Amino acid sequence: MRLSRKIVFAMLALGISPFIMASTESLVGFVLNSSLKNFGDIYVSALTILQSAMQFASVPLTGFALGFVPIISYNYGHGDKQRVKDCFRIVMITMFSFNLLLMLLMILFPTIVASAFTSDEKIDRNSPLDNACLLGWYDYFWITTCLSEYVCSLGTSKNTYFYCFVA
Repeated sequence: MRLSRKIVFAMLALGISPFIMASTESLVGFVLNSSLKNFGDIYVSALTILQSAMQFASVPLTGFALGFVPIISYNYGHGDKQRVKDCFRIVMITMFSFNLLLMLLMILFPTIVASAFTSDEKIDRNSPLDNACLLGWYDYFWITTCLSEYVCSLGTSKNTYFYCFVA
C-alpha cells in the first residue's frame, strides 16, 4: 500500500490545530515562568503547582475530547445528525461537570490541593490556586478544545484553525 499525498495532507491538516493549541499552551507556561523568575523561586514554584494541578484536570478532559471523535465521526459519516448532536451534548455536559468539580475543589480548598505537591508552607501560602479568576480561564480552554475536536471529527480542517487561534 502506497501513501496517498491527498490522505497525508488531509491528516496533517486535521492535526495542525491540536498541535498549535498544545504549542501555545506550552509557550504561555514558558513565558509565565520566565516572567516570574524575576520575583523569586517561590513564585515560580507556586506557578508550577498551579500548572501541575491544572494538568490533573487537563489530561482526562483532553482524553475524553479525543475519545468522542471516532464516535461523532462514525455517526456523521453514517448521516445520523441526531446522534451527532446527542453525543456532543453529552460530551459538553460531562466535560463541564468534571471541570466544574475539579475547579471548585481547587478554589474552595487551595491549600489541600497545593499540599499534594509541596510541604513547604511558604510556597503553599503563595500558591495561586486560590485565585478563582486565574482558574476561571480554564473553562475557556476546555470549551475550545472540545469544539476543536468536534469540528475536527466532522472532517472540516479549515474550521479547526479558527478554534486553535481563538484558544
